[in-house]
Amino acid sequence: MFTEPSITLARVCPVDDPSLPLSFVVVPTDRGNQFALEGPDPAKQHAWTRRPLTREQIKSANTFVSARNPKVDVDLFTLSLFAETWRFVWAVACHDKDKGTSDYSHHATLESARRRFEKLASSMRRDTSRTWPVQVSDVFASVHRVAN
Repeated sequence: MFTEPSITLARVCPVDDPSLPLSFVVVPTDRGNQFALEGPDPAKQHAWTRRPLTREQIKSANTFVSARNPKVDVDLFTLSLFAETWRFVWAVACHDKDKGTSDYSHHATLESARRRFEKLASSMRRDTSRTWPVQVSDVFASVHRVAN
């Protein structure tokens, strides 16, 4: 299953649970950048989750999350304003235990990366020469910031 890749902007933790590691991330989409908190969710047996944040939540985020390093002061709203100007490129590739990384491609839009991801995953499932089951991690997508 394709999940929109993200880039970490800051490592944070909830004010009421400093032991819970979270990341404040930018999630680039074709409709603009979105922001979210990613990390383990204790309510879901510490499964990885992404909780999208609205602009209003980002403005008040410093009241419910803090930097993991107490010596660092993080302003998440300023970080989000800075990241709004970034441009991104998506990369999709396969990982084969014998060949390593292959079929590496770059995409200017998230939608084209999603199509490529699905095409690669489908072709790997149909490949009869594979002797082991296809894992979701065999096809991966990543996002990279490009210079403005």
